[in-house]
Amino acid sequence: MKTLNLGAGTLLKKDCINFDCQIFTRGDLKTDIIGKIEDITTLFKKDIFDTILCFHVLEHFTLKAARKMLADCYIILKLHGTLIMEAPDVLGSYALYKNDLPKLMNVLYSDQVQVDAHGDCWSHHFGYTGDTMNKRWNLLDLKSPMLVVDCHMVAQIVILELLE
Repeated sequence: MKTLNLGAGTLLKKDCINFDCQIFTRGDLKTDIIGKIEDITTLFKKDIFDTILCFHVLEHFTLKAARKMLADCYIILKLHGTLIMEAPDVLGSYALYKNDLPKLMNVLYSDQVQVDAHGDCWSHHFGYTGDTMNKRWNLLDLKSPMLVVDCHMVAQIVILELLE
């Protein structure tokens, strides 16, 4: 089974191709492929991955760019493949950190220290809830079953099976 950890950052995983725009290391793991997410359809063949993991990446794109990224994931994902995406849930973040404004701002808008260290790719450009993630996916009209899970702090999309 071939798995892509798209926009891995510091969340590097064993038994995955860890892809990011810069090199990260964690223990004995490091970024496998350096490139732009916007170029994944030129870097990878069509229908190559059984699974794509995309944790805390979607919020770093404008809505237009996020739609393109989702469509590109669909292209490189195999028939019957699985896409798992996760993004901070703005409502859950507010509920958890409403009494800690600095922490809330960090969750919603990015940690300025990280932005200064790694560039604007660490800035958040949009906020999500389970509902808004569902709407973004449905705009693509890909006819694949999807499950959106609200997990208080994250909105998670699980594409159960890529049908066409």
